[in-house]
Amino acid sequence: MRTVFVFNTGPMTIYFLGHPSTDQHREDLDKFGKETSVPDTMGLLELFHIHGSENQPEGYYSSGNTPPNLGFCHLGFSVPDLPRALERLKENGVPIFKDVGVATRQSIPITNWENEQGVGVEQEGTDSEMHSMFKQIFAQFAYVQDPVGRR
Repeated sequence: MRTVFVFNTGPMTIYFLGHPSTDQHREDLDKFGKETSVPDTMGLLELFHIHGSENQPEGYYSSGNTPPNLGFCHLGFSVPDLPRALERLKENGVPIFKDVGVATRQSIPITNWENEQGVGVEQEGTDSEMHSMFKQIFAQFAYVQDPVGRR
């Protein structure tokens, strides 16, 4: 897989990796990145990294899930038809923590510690309102339980 594009939002960085599927894209990875988009590309792998864990001493290990010891905290995949994929997962008993189209502060798994560090999604001065940009982005995603029961 190749890094297709990277979003550095300050307190976190989101990496998208994929396989160039044409000879032209294999020869020109920059073009591959410019012509690839999340909603239109199947098989992208998303890695979500909350900054800070890279500054720990050698030998340090964290699951990435417990503040303040965060790091790579979730893994995402692009699929050709998200509603259909979610329906299949539901039919097979996979718990859905956040469905597509849902974008509330309660549906986004961000801790108070993350929010205080600037990683969160709440609008300054409120306790429950999400920033409109985060609402638009998070409505396009779903969160499901992984095989060992984490989000």
